Amino acid sequence: ADIWNVTAKHVPKSAGCTPRERAAFGALLASGPFVDCFRQLWPDASGAFSYWSTRSGNQLLNRGLRLDYAVASASLAAPGAAL
Repeated sequence: ADIWNVTAKHVPKSAGCTPRERAAFGALLASGPFVDCFRQLWPDASGAFSYWSTRSGNQLLNRGLRLDYAVASASLAAPGAAL
């Protein structure tokens, strides 16, 4: 998962994590010519987060979420694609 504690009560209320936002982003990736570059390279990776609450000390515990996404066209992200 891209969120450490996806079932926590506050997650669906947080910006970028609401069910509507996550569904829309998932639909963009599922239906279109775009891919999540990180998932393209490491589809089974877990615990690879780009944001941690430092106030809670979560970085040391690796309790975070993927806040930064690199999205590219499927043709650009295809294996062997010439840049």
